[in-house]
Amino acid sequence: MLQVFYCFYGSTAGRKLANAIQRQLVDSIDTFDRGVKEAGFYVLSVTNMPAALVETAFIDNPQDAALLVEYEDDFARAIARGITDYYQ
Repeated sequence: MLQVFYCFYGSTAGRKLANAIQRQLVDSIDTFDRGVKEAGFYVLSVTNMPAALVETAFIDNPQDAALLVEYEDDFARAIARGITDYYQ
């Protein structure tokens, strides 16, 4: 399960960042793609910069929990590549 959230208050930069991260995650890890979604989460809405919240797995799902253990570095590298893609 992969999904990335961005603030829905007209944040085109946040949407671009979320899409870049999601694209890298989907290309790197074989799991269900839940897409990029708008959200009014506090952690996203009180920033003065583009922000994204990455949900890599549901830890109460045994298959997702196994992915977190097996692909920990892959998740981190994909998120980092997504951030660098955003700035290109």
